[in-house]
Amino acid sequence: MKMKLSTLLNAYLLTSLLSCLPLFSEAYLKDIDALNEQLLGYEHLFDLEMFSNISEPQNTLKGLRSSSGYCTIENYNNIACTKQVAKSNGAVFNASSLTLRNNTGDIKFICNSTNAKGGVIWTSGSCNISENSSRQYFINNHAINIESAQSNSTNFGGAICCKTFELTKNCGPICFADNIAQMNGGAISSDELLKISENSSPILFLNNRAFFRNARMTSRGGALYCQNCEISANSAPLYFISNSSPIGGACYVTRTHTIKNNTGAIVFSNNFSSCNDTKGSNSSGGAVTCTDLNIEDNPGPVYFNNNIAYRNGGAIYCTRVTIKNSGPVQFANNQSKWGGAILINHNGSCDISADYGDIVFVNNSGIGDFDLFKNSLHCTRSVTLKVGAKKNYAVKFYDPIECQYYSPSVVFNEQEDQQGTVLFSSMFLPFSSSRHVRDYTTYIRNPIEIKHGILAVEDGACIAINKITQDNSILRLGNGAGIQTNEFFTTRLVNNLIISSPEEGSEAEPGSAPTAPKSSEEPAPRSINADLQITRLALNLPSLLQKGAKAPKIWIYPSATTSNGITTYSEDDTSSATLSGPLLLLDSENEDPYDSLDLSIGITRIPLLYLCDNATPKITTTALDIEAINEKQHYGYQGVWSPYWEEYKTTANGKTPETTNTNHRYLYTNWTPTGYIPNPKYMTPLIANALWGTLYTTLSGLRTLPSSMTAPTYFELGGQGLVTAIHQANRLGVPGFRMESAGYSAGTTVTTTNNHRVSVSFAQQSVHIKEKESKNKLSSRNYFGGTLIQMPWLDESIITSASLAYNYGSHTAKHFYVKDDKESEGDFYTHSFAGSVNCIFNLTPITKDFSITPFLEVLAFRATLSSFVEHGDFPRAFTVKRPLTNISLPTGLMIQWTRNAQLPTIWQVQLTYQPVVLKRHPKVLTTLLASKGTWSSLGTPISRHAFAYKIGNESRIFPYLKIFLNYQGDISSSTFSNYLKAGSSLIF
Repeated sequence: MKMKLSTLLNAYLLTSLLSCLPLFSEAYLKDIDALNEQLLGYEHLFDLEMFSNISEPQNTLKGLRSSSGYCTIENYNNIACTKQVAKSNGAVFNASSLTLRNNTGDIKFICNSTNAKGGVIWTSGSCNISENSSRQYFINNHAINIESAQSNSTNFGGAICCKTFELTKNCGPICFADNIAQMNGGAISSDELLKISENSSPILFLNNRAFFRNARMTSRGGALYCQNCEISANSAPLYFISNSSPIGGACYVTRTHTIKNNTGAIVFSNNFSSCNDTKGSNSSGGAVTCTDLNIEDNPGPVYFNNNIAYRNGGAIYCTRVTIKNSGPVQFANNQSKWGGAILINHNGSCDISADYGDIVFVNNSGIGDFDLFKNSLHCTRSVTLKVGAKKNYAVKFYDPIECQYYSPSVVFNEQEDQQGTVLFSSMFLPFSSSRHVRDYTTYIRNPIEIKHGILAVEDGACIAINKITQDNSILRLGNGAGIQTNEFFTTRLVNNLIISSPEEGSEAEPGSAPTAPKSSEEPAPRSINADLQITRLALNLPSLLQKGAKAPKIWIYPSATTSNGITTYSEDDTSSATLSGPLLLLDSENEDPYDSLDLSIGITRIPLLYLCDNATPKITTTALDIEAINEKQHYGYQGVWSPYWEEYKTTANGKTPETTNTNHRYLYTNWTPTGYIPNPKYMTPLIANALWGTLYTTLSGLRTLPSSMTAPTYFELGGQGLVTAIHQANRLGVPGFRMESAGYSAGTTVTTTNNHRVSVSFAQQSVHIKEKESKNKLSSRNYFGGTLIQMPWLDESIITSASLAYNYGSHTAKHFYVKDDKESEGDFYTHSFAGSVNCIFNLTPITKDFSITPFLEVLAFRATLSSFVEHGDFPRAFTVKRPLTNISLPTGLMIQWTRNAQLPTIWQVQLTYQPVVLKRHPKVLTTLLASKGTWSSLGTPISRHAFAYKIGNESRIFPYLKIFLNYQGDISSSTFSNYLKAGSSLIF
């Protein structure tokens, strides 16, 4: 077969670029139609000329093809086998076992073909490709029996066919593209185990195909075919894109398919399962067909996007599926006749748990006779369904599920640690009169149990259920949600005939015709016997306050009677619903809603609940405590709710279900605000403490200016390293912090003959502040500039100096909400000014080399910061309400000892008392954007009294070079500060 260059890709460039593509998150879901382009709009970016010069057969392995024993190919540099043709197994290699490892340079197997098995490699035993650092290409290889295309074909493995296959520990990217097998495994066929593990570069399976040849045979596995498949511990992405086969568009696994422990993304996209014969399991599993599918313990994401099967399971067709202990898993834009994303076969199970990332189903569709309808999951006969989520995570069904046949168990949040949310939502289905009920209604004709956590129905979604029981759980309803009664799986009446569902009388696949009907003497309404026991009801308040919101609806769904092709409806007297317990108000995160929306003004007539009932009421609310919404203490806006019921009657019209019920009750409420109490988890002293951090870095910068006691020189040019460590204790209920900074400075000093001195210093410091009792932290870059002027008076008996400094800080603050597993981040800058006046009184030296000198200093500091808004979770806005102002009067003694020997040395000790005479603590105005609630945040209070000690050494090691080392510690009841500097200066 001739290679089509228009479909060949440079695999290295392809996989590298794919690894950088922004795989969609829920933020992108607002533009559902763009998901395909986001993932697959890449083919025009690649250089197709890489393979354009393949015109002649080539084999750099010097004719090596067949071996009766174990064959190892290692330590090769550049392997190329192209246009090799064979009638027997393995166009390039035929061996009992083969290992390809430790090779460098490109490995290329391109345009090889066999009439039997293995377009490139066939082994009767194992095939192992491991530890290769090179790029590997398996492109356009074929296993096709052209001479006898209509026979019982055994053409397995378009590229590789073996008993067991391992692709492990490879460091270079690998591409299987455009390989074709007549029967099974368009790229790889393995009789037993197929393992892809511990690879550290991207792997791509692109446009591989297994195709159907006649009515007696069905090809399987567009990319992979095996008995058991394990994809594990890969640290780079693995892509299955645009593969096709009549069964299992990308993968067909006869037993267990395991995807576990992968940190790289696993992507199944645009795979396709279809053939002319759509009976049985043909045209099933657009991406994966298997018996058991286990997606477990994956830190990295798993994606099933844009896969299609004409019959069963747009993405997955299996008997048992388990998804747990993994990061995000997403199913988007998949299509199939039954099970838009997943179909679970008879007597199977579906156990889905969002443990470390959300599991999202969005824009998946069932294929109807004339149009598409939204559907994510289809359960056939006797399927056990378990769906749950751990706290802070959710399983989100933006498309309905179908569980219309008998199920042994339907349970939400079965385990005690599953305190998260199972959400049914029609967020992406616009409200309109033309939308079909099947697009937003989940049908569960079985009892359901809500054991723990939250079952949420919102944004126009509806669940039709036969029975509800709750344990320690909450049923949360939001805008336009619906809960309606539904019959238990039983016989049904159509056109005056009693008909059994397929599961009752046959082993038919989904969609098969019903069993033969039995005559009935006269039509009668169905007996539904639904019983909804709702013991803990919560309402999503933010969704009910949005513009155009509709109250959630609890509906005793009418009973239908069909006669002569005409269906009429009447009130169902066999079903009931009981609402009891306290009524709760929550937000979408299952938290109190008073901090997630603006309740600063009064609101009237908020629709909370709509009960659509019979003339003889079947919905009981006597035990529902609607006043409980006022009882729970909470943070955020404070106020009083005033709930009340309104009831009215209508005349029954049995032509439609919507007009049949005659009793309508609405629960409304009014809101009167009384104040605001900020939630402690949103309060932070970190931003205000950033100003204290600038104080310490400014003081560190000021200490780079020379001391008044330093020996005079005419010109000095030097540099020094700076280290600062601050320990601020918790005080008055406000968390303290630890601060570390490091940097450098450069400066110069000029001294006149009469000892007038001018100094200039510039410094840069990197700062890290870690808040105590939390993970909140601040990272900063500070830029300091300062100058000093020194003047002696009265024959140098008094020396005065004045300093002025400016410090600019660029900061990034990160706040972590550990319990919620969320975080926010914000960038801002600070401006700081400092000034000091110092006066030294030179007393008569005790000796020639030893002196004690008192000093007095006035030190003033002021700092402010820019307004900014965080991004991330729970964003807040920060504005300075009061800058930091600090004025202190350091007073103390300077003790100096000079030693003039071969190495002139000056030792200096300083003892200081530092009282603060004016202190204005910084105050930052904080606004939670979601609620517009505002409060003031203060930094950690600092003691007014501190003591400092300083010791320093200066030595002149050469006539024109001196080195120095200084340490200063400040101690107070609140703070322990450490300043260290070391440097050298050139003296002229």
